[in-house]
Amino acid sequence: MTCHLLALCFDAHDPLGLAHFWAGVLGWEIADDPQDGIALLPKDDTGFQIRFLPTQEKRPSRTRCTSI
Repeated sequence: MTCHLLALCFDAHDPLGLAHFWAGVLGWEIADDPQDGIALLPKDDTGFQIRFLPTQEKRPSRTRCTSI
């Protein structure tokens, strides 16, 4: 049995703003998402979408990075 990645999804307070940023970085196209979010569609054979879904939830804590 194989697994296929269909979409990478992110909850976002500003889905459209994030979609515009990442569309510019990746060179992907912006499209409406059927679940009231925004989707980025690849222009190559990447095979998956990036989806930004609206949320009002706050993050539980800051993301912490540690150096090795």
